[in-house]
Amino acid sequence: MVPSTEQLQTVEITGRKESGYKNTNSFIGSKTATPLREVPQAISYVTKELMQDQSAVRVGDVVKNFSGVNQFTFYDDLTIRGFRINGGSTTQLLNGMRTFSGFWKQPMVNYLERVEVIKGPASALFGNASPGGTVNRVTKKPLAESRKSLSFTTGSFNTTRALADFTGPLNDEKTILYRLNLGYENAQSFRDLQFDKNLVIAPSISFLPTPKTRLNFDAVYNKSNSRLDRGQSVFAGTDQQALYTTPISLSLAAVNDYLNEETYTVMTSLTHEFTSKLAFNLSYLRTGYSQDLLEHRSSNTYAVDSFGNPIPNLVARQVFIRQSKEFVDNVSAYFTYVLNTGKIAHKLLAGYDYAQDVLPPGASQQTANNYQNKNGGNALAYNPANPGNYVYTRYIVRDNRGNPLKKCGGQRFFHQHPETECALL
Repeated sequence: MVPSTEQLQTVEITGRKESGYKNTNSFIGSKTATPLREVPQAISYVTKELMQDQSAVRVGDVVKNFSGVNQFTFYDDLTIRGFRINGGSTTQLLNGMRTFSGFWKQPMVNYLERVEVIKGPASALFGNASPGGTVNRVTKKPLAESRKSLSFTTGSFNTTRALADFTGPLNDEKTILYRLNLGYENAQSFRDLQFDKNLVIAPSISFLPTPKTRLNFDAVYNKSNSRLDRGQSVFAGTDQQALYTTPISLSLAAVNDYLNEETYTVMTSLTHEFTSKLAFNLSYLRTGYSQDLLEHRSSNTYAVDSFGNPIPNLVARQVFIRQSKEFVDNVSAYFTYVLNTGKIAHKLLAGYDYAQDVLPPGASQQTANNYQNKNGGNALAYNPANPGNYVYTRYIVRDNRGNPLKKCGGQRFFHQHPETECALL
């Protein structure tokens, strides 16, 4: 063996100093700024630093850091310790106040300081909350020093996302502070016909007339344009192999489907310390939500031929048109008092909470299903005993939207018709 010397390739290792993901205090467990170690409830949290480092876009991405918290469906829909909560109810919180975020699409999280979860029953503090727990989203607040941040992301499926975060004082005395978070997203999907367009505008202003008084104004506006994705239908049986009968890209949506949502929240809060022991807190949150939806979805059944027999390779569909608005008002006012009994410290809280959820008149949902009536009346459930009541195209029974339901199979149709003359889908 002949000895030799070789020069190895240079390896450079780079890193960053840890900025920390720790949060020491929270309001969600006691409505006062209390160290987490002193709160008896099980509280989990994720800070904005962790969300940024993980490139978390929505709450569904954030909850992966919580034990016992999972995303239940594709929508704004979570489970905590096995109990389901969703944005379509007032069981989710914004800055400790009950709000409504819709149900279909999860908003972006670029305007959030942190996401908190209090596990277990929290109805004593927040009303009719889920027995599994409650999610609290804390918005970013203005800072006394100027900071600016811009980020741009691009990726697969024509994804583009732009975020901006500006904060700082508005006067030399630093008694008026501002913060503005902006977000824009335009993305398609590996699912056919699916897309998401989102716009988030979240301004915040703080007024500090004295060191003991703080007045905050926070607003969040979210506009979303997309299509609803109801999942994937399968054919040919109920066994495991049926899952592979259609590609995962298949969507039941139609090109004219749409889901347009708008959500706004406006919050004003006042905090004043009368003494080092006595303080007063007053908050008001107004939430407005509107949706305009057109969707094609499965009827949860197979299409049928003219004898009423299921066709295992065709899924019956239905159409929904839904329009609605919803408004939530939430007021919270309470005093806190700190006192000691010997070496035991106490925090007393007394106040009043008021919440109102209003669905104004005018909301509507229209559904088109079943099959077309030959006489032009209401749609009919298929009855093979009366085949003449339905609309056919070349002996193919059509659903209520005029879509053909089956390749012609010859003898299975109520008219004996040569298979060579049957129309094809």
